[in-house]
Amino acid sequence: MSLITLSQDFASGGRAICNHVAKELNLTVYDDERLKEKALEIGIQQKNLPAIEEKSPGFFDRLLHKTPEIYLDILQGVVYSVAEQGDGIIFGHGSQILLKDFECALHIRVFAPKKRRVENAMKKRGVDLAHAEKIIQSKDQQLNGFFKYAFGKEYSDPSLYDLIINTDKISREQAAGLIIDLARSEEIKACSLTAMNTMRCLALEKKIHAKMLRANINPDMVFIKVPEIGRVALSGIANDEDEKKLIIKTVKDSEGVCQVEENLVLSHT
Repeated sequence: MSLITLSQDFASGGRAICNHVAKELNLTVYDDERLKEKALEIGIQQKNLPAIEEKSPGFFDRLLHKTPEIYLDILQGVVYSVAEQGDGIIFGHGSQILLKDFECALHIRVFAPKKRRVENAMKKRGVDLAHAEKIIQSKDQQLNGFFKYAFGKEYSDPSLYDLIINTDKISREQAAGLIIDLARSEEIKACSLTAMNTMRCLALEKKIHAKMLRANINPDMVFIKVPEIGRVALSGIANDEDEKKLIIKTVKDSEGVCQVEENLVLSHT
């Protein structure tokens, strides 16, 4: 069992390292495209996400700009769903923060000095120095902006990672080897049943929350807790009896829900 989150500074070689590790450990890489597929697997309907059928990369980025509140719910639900499986490599998307307290995950950051990344961008993109510098600056701003908006955190915060690798000094092969050795270690592979159950409960909670948003139910007035797998505690305020029925039906119809404990009150009472 190996669950890894791998984050990179643009043009630092993180994707190549990720692919190497995935091949060696026989793990699925959950990048933007695979996370999009996972969203469909856990019940996100295409009609609710007009851009989800597009094949070009950056689906989650586009969704963030269109409907950020739905984006964050869907992203968390998808990441937690991957985590409850217990293995895979989640590439970027703030997974190191979403799974920060999940003891079963190994969090990796790959970076390189700006000069090295500019050189890499020039080679990969076939652009001149000035253009490469603009690309790096733009990518860094987007990454930092996303983290501050979504999580109120600094991407570079070392406390978010178990291992930080500088590819200016460590080759991609060596970096992959370090991650592979760590992932195979007994300390990292060990994962308590309690931790896995907690992740399953979080995954179900986020899936229900996202489903309620898509049903135009105000999530600020409804509170969802999953104290154990399959059991949902529902409380809060509904505007009227029809909305109350809709909320209860939405929760009960969610995949994985076996029992609903409802304590909703009407706003006029």
